[in-house]
Amino acid sequence: MIASEKGLRRTVRKARNLHRVFLIYRRWAVDSFVIGCWAESAKSDRDAAMAEAREFKRRDAERARA
Repeated sequence: MIASEKGLRRTVRKARNLHRVFLIYRRWAVDSFVIGCWAESAKSDRDAAMAEAREFKRRDAERARA
């Protein structure tokens, strides 16, 4: 679980960048099973980071309302 907004931003940024790198590899036709798996893994990591970011923001908003 992400403890701070700074950590949240860092996690999301890393996940997005990693996903972008593997998309570039796929565009360059460095198409292999391993690259495909890494790209899918990076995509799921990015999606998980974004979901965690939404949850963090929701909890933060609830805390501010209380």
